[in-house]
Amino acid sequence: MRSARILAPVLAVLFLVCLCAAAHAADTPQYRVKAEFDVKVPMRDGVLLSADVYRPDTAGTFPVILERTPYNNFDPQGGYMWARRGYVCVLMDVRGKYDSDGAFVPFVNEITDGYDSQQWCGAQSWSNGKVGTQGGSYVGATQWLPARLANEHLACMFTVVAASDYYRHWIYEGGAYALSFNSMWGALSVPARVGQDMTAQPIDWDALFRTLPLSDIPKALGRNVPWYGEWLAHPTYDDYWKKLSIAATYDKIRVPAFNMGGWYDVFLQGTLQNFNGLRAKGATEAARSGSRLVIGPWFHGSTGMRRSGQVDFGAEASYDETPVAARWFDYWLKGEQNGLDKDKPVRLYVMGEGAWHDYDAWPPAEAAPGEFFLHAKKGANSLMGDGRLDRRAPAAKERPDTYTYNPDDPVPTLGGNDCCNVSIVTEGPYDQRPVELRNDVLVYTSAPLEKPLTVIGPVSLELWVASSATNTDFTAKLVDVDPAGKAINISSGILRAPFRGGFDRWEELVPGQSTKLTIELTPTANMFQAGHCLRVEVSSSNFPRYDRNLNTPGPDFAGKTEFKLADQTVFHDKEHPSRLILSLMPN
Repeated sequence: MRSARILAPVLAVLFLVCLCAAAHAADTPQYRVKAEFDVKVPMRDGVLLSADVYRPDTAGTFPVILERTPYNNFDPQGGYMWARRGYVCVLMDVRGKYDSDGAFVPFVNEITDGYDSQQWCGAQSWSNGKVGTQGGSYVGATQWLPARLANEHLACMFTVVAASDYYRHWIYEGGAYALSFNSMWGALSVPARVGQDMTAQPIDWDALFRTLPLSDIPKALGRNVPWYGEWLAHPTYDDYWKKLSIAATYDKIRVPAFNMGGWYDVFLQGTLQNFNGLRAKGATEAARSGSRLVIGPWFHGSTGMRRSGQVDFGAEASYDETPVAARWFDYWLKGEQNGLDKDKPVRLYVMGEGAWHDYDAWPPAEAAPGEFFLHAKKGANSLMGDGRLDRRAPAAKERPDTYTYNPDDPVPTLGGNDCCNVSIVTEGPYDQRPVELRNDVLVYTSAPLEKPLTVIGPVSLELWVASSATNTDFTAKLVDVDPAGKAINISSGILRAPFRGGFDRWEELVPGQSTKLTIELTPTANMFQAGHCLRVEVSSSNFPRYDRNLNTPGPDFAGKTEFKLADQTVFHDKEHPSRLILSLMPN
């Protein structure tokens, strides 16, 4: 119902879903526009979805730009912008949202509904048979999920901040539940009752995130969020997740995709995986060679902006995606020879340097692995400890570092790849010193660099650990420390230790026994300037970004209410060489 449109501004800001909305684009109108609202589009099961259709008000056929969204399809400015340029812009509410019939269940219906919508667009009298899709966040899912069915009309996709695997890079990360994002998204996606403004009542987010058991969170919100329980009920990478995986379907996708993301975006890993997966396995040469990647210094919802978190990256970080999208669609849908095929496929903003660079691949071919080892003599606990990070392999008898992880006093999230804009959630780059003052955070810092060090590519931490618990977490951050001591987070990661052998298997720790974990941190592109230091933080929580591991046995955590302390040990000796692995660019 149109009265529900009042919710759209909140959701649009949070999720950056309406690429059409950039009506400020400096294009000269070419066509008068005819708009039709609430056009009913039938799905194969008879459910009717609602579409607003903007098209040139003239005879003839035109290529179609389709956007399917759960966040309100009412965007006349964007629709008019594309129609003036000679496109039909179809903006559709997904199943169960706003004016569309049926029930909304995240991800599940987007495969066939997306295909049927593409088929409808391609068969209309005003269509020339070519369809391109667009949008970001969940609207990336409405593009990537149906692409596996290879609709005959689909010609290209323009995807912004899109996930690739809903277990590994959305609902769970490193086997830990992405608590703040999942809870916030569930709350803002479902009103407390029909017709109620879901933002009308303030939410005590701190209390909400501390709710135990986690399965009670929807009840605490006064909302019915049926899929929340489904997500909690599948803590391992089982068939529930595998059937929804985009990463498993690249070899079926026949069209190229433009992939745009941010170094601090919650879906960074998925954006990179989608690009590389399609380049390597796409079903056609166009899909493989035609796909593109752009990554800037942005968090979820700040794409194109110069400021992220506590850092102003300068004018160079500003990025207007509208002309980029127009050039993309002009090439693939109109056949304009605008030089797109001559561009290098990868464009990255290198933080620290403050400049864009173009490459032939992700990561760049010239990037090579480099390692930095963890050391400490007295102990690396907090910023006051003597933890060191250098290129020297550890000595035979370096003493390990220890700390106690208390789930009732978790390390607070401070920036990073979180989402989305609630009072307790911070996103992007932040000074980490408040967190580094805690004794349950191990801090390892390099000497000041004599010359710049550029890191572009994946980041990982090989960590030798032991725990008094059979099930616990370990977290890691890579930090850039300037000469004044400001410590800006660059990348981060987490691993639920029993998933160390793979997310489809659960192997609990033997208390007190040393084991090696490989924590995958978010990839990055950052120049550590001369005089700066590299820093690694190690702990066991990052809350509320991830749920608190209660240190009790078993993967089924949704109903747990009791917790215990975990005594953690991090080794860094000759037999247990804990090390940071970076992708280093040549000087």
